[in-house]
Amino acid sequence: MTGWGKYKQAEQNLENMKKYHPMMLQFQNEKSNFIHACVGLFNNLLEDYRKHYNLDITNGGKKKKNVKIDNFRRAAKTSNNSKAVEFIDWYKNQRSDIKENPTFGFLENKRHEDEHEDMDNRIGINFSHEGKISNTEPTLIQPDFNDPSKMIFPENPNVSILQVCELYLQRLRQLILDAKQKANDIESL
Repeated sequence: MTGWGKYKQAEQNLENMKKYHPMMLQFQNEKSNFIHACVGLFNNLLEDYRKHYNLDITNGGKKKKNVKIDNFRRAAKTSNNSKAVEFIDWYKNQRSDIKENPTFGFLENKRHEDEHEDMDNRIGINFSHEGKISNTEPTLIQPDFNDPSKMIFPENPNVSILQVCELYLQRLRQLILDAKQKANDIESL
């Protein structure tokens, strides 16, 4: 799948999130899928441009599954492809800017948290042994059961989950478009 394909997948996940109340399992699943698609977009985008610049990125003769920035740069330098080196340096700066963005940069770490936590902990609810609900310090969102627009990530309590995801997706779309321009890629999306 291309970087653009991952973007479209994340876009669909976000649209699906809007259909459900944030306390519903479907919302949580779509949010998790959204984050996975967004993080996967970075690898797929590098693979797109590995092909664009015709770079050979192998490990002992085997093609690497995930293209990493350092491997891309090494292959670009080895093949004396100055345009590919310039592209990956630009891309690395863009990637850093996204990771450091206080509004949504933390989302990449959420992918790993989603993989290791059960649903009750992700939504900030635990059931006691007596069957009573007890609030715990949430690791992903702090639920306000009465107002879905106040469902937030604790890393950014001033913006709703949906707004954070929308802003992240907008930035990723801009990254894809800027990458095409930077690489002077005339192929259509």
